[in-house]
Amino acid sequence: MKKQQTNLFILTAIIFIFMAGKYIFIPAIIPVPFFMFELISAMTFLFLIYYTDRSLKKMKEKESELTDDNQSLNRTIEHLKNELEKKNNTSAKEFSTGNTIKNIDTLFQNLKATQNSREFYDNILTALSENFEIVIALFFIYDEQTQNFSVEGNYGILKDEPVAPFSIGEGVHGEALKEKKPIVLKDLPEEYFVGYSGLGESKPKHLYVLPVANDEKTVGVIEIASYKSLSIDKVWDKVNKKLIELITAI
Repeated sequence: MKKQQTNLFILTAIIFIFMAGKYIFIPAIIPVPFFMFELISAMTFLFLIYYTDRSLKKMKEKESELTDDNQSLNRTIEHLKNELEKKNNTSAKEFSTGNTIKNIDTLFQNLKATQNSREFYDNILTALSENFEIVIALFFIYDEQTQNFSVEGNYGILKDEPVAPFSIGEGVHGEALKEKKPIVLKDLPEEYFVGYSGLGESKPKHLYVLPVANDEKTVGVIEIASYKSLSIDKVWDKVNKKLIELITAI
C-alpha cells in the first residue's frame, strides 16, 4: 500500500514537470481562457490525486481492522476449542470413573417409602446404580436389639444369597462406621467374592464401604463392588446426608 502511494506521488510530479515544460514551446502571448482551462485541469487532477490517496488510506485502515477482527475471531475460536476440549475431557473422566451423578437432591426423587423395608433399601441401591457403574451392592442395617448389622437391601445378587452379619467395630465395615468416612479397597483378590452367584468368572476389583451415619444416628453401611474405579466416595458426604434424611422420615 505504501509503495503504491509513493508511485502515485512520483507520477504526479512527472506530470507537473511536463505541464510546466510545455510552456517553453508555446507562444509568449497565451489567451486567458487557456490559462483558466489549465488551472481547472490542474485542480481537477490534484483533487483526483487527493481522493485516490484518501481512498488508499481508508482501504489500508479497513484492511487493518479486518486483520484485527480476524485475529480476535481466531483467538475466540481457539478459546472455545480449548473450553470444549476441557469439557470433553471432564466428561470422559467422569464416565471412566463411573461418576455420572448430576444432582444429589434429585438422586432419590423417585424413591417412595413402602411397607416392605427390604424393598425400600433395594430401591436405594437401584437409584445409586443408575448413577454409578455398580456390579453388586449390599445395604447393612443396624439392629439396636442385636447390635448387629444385617443385610436389608441388595443389588446384583439373589435375594436369598446368604450374607453374614457383622457387629459393631468388626472389620472394615466397623472401621468405616467408627471413622464415619468411606473406605475404598482396590485390586481385590477374586477369593473375596467367592460364594456370590451371578458374577461369572470376572470378579469386581474395587470395593467401597460407605457408612450411613452421623454424630447422632447410625443407620448402617452400604457395600458396593465395581469392575472399575468410581468416584462415589468423593460425593458420599452429601449422599449420606440425603439418605439419613430419607430413612429417618419413614
